[in-house]
Amino acid sequence: MAPGSVREDQATRVIEGSLESTAASIEARGQSALPVAMDLLDRPTIDAMVDTVFAKWGRIDALVNNAIYQGPGRMDRVLDLDPDAAT
Repeated sequence: MAPGSVREDQATRVIEGSLESTAASIEARGQSALPVAMDLLDRPTIDAMVDTVFAKWGRIDALVNNAIYQGPGRMDRVLDLDPDAAT
């Protein structure tokens, strides 16, 4: 079993950083950023993020995920994961 598999029990680690500092770094390079908080394990917050971006800009050109997930499944293929099972 690969480390970080959904079949392995692991604790989640919090990594330093913030939406604001990431947006500031992007904007310091002359680009636009729209920081939107969401929980990768909460589908409604992901949907709300998409709605927020479309309402502001009408499209998504690039998405920078300033989160790091260290829980079960982090080493599994994305297509093997069930987003509805993440609770």
